Amino acid sequence: MCSWWNRTVSIKIWTAMAQNPVMPLTDAEAVQILDDFRHVQHRFHQVGHAYYADMVSRSVEMMVLDMYHTHALQYSDDLKGVDQSAWIMRCFIDLLQQGLIRQHRTVEYYASRLNITPNYLTECCIKTSRHNASFFIEHFTAEEIARLLKREDLSITDVAYQLDFNTTNYFTRYVKRVLGMTPSQYKAKFSVKK
Repeated sequence: MCSWWNRTVSIKIWTAMAQNPVMPLTDAEAVQILDDFRHVQHRFHQVGHAYYADMVSRSVEMMVLDMYHTHALQYSDDLKGVDQSAWIMRCFIDLLQQGLIRQHRTVEYYASRLNITPNYLTECCIKTSRHNASFFIEHFTAEEIARLLKREDLSITDVAYQLDFNTTNYFTRYVKRVLGMTPSQYKAKFSVKK
């Protein structure tokens, strides 16, 4: 999961891409995308760079934004052609982007905010993206956990508290499941070497 995903992707474009994943490219668009790939590849091999992880991440981010831009020019003309399921999913993702996952991580909560049933929210998500609503809640939660754990001014207990986990033991188990490592391992991996 990339940390830029939940902050840079326009939901309108994302749902349009889910509905139209293949697009023809003009020669200029193809050149731009290939240049982006070459740039990412070049940066990927610069392992000695002091800000290697951030540099590679930003390079990938620029490449993806160029792809989304190209897609938006072709398919995302306001809300034309977007069905109700895509619209509901778009509203759901908007709620997640507001940071509500810090305190609310149930499908029921988001369904109630959208005035629909939890089953219908999940059905809309699956129809639009092939992932259920819980997948997106967990994805955004993992992104927020990763972002907060990278902060040197926050302890693991601080992060667990900010995300409204009842105990650090539960938080540790959750982080291990969604990030593949414990909070302390994650913090150590991303701590800045001075």
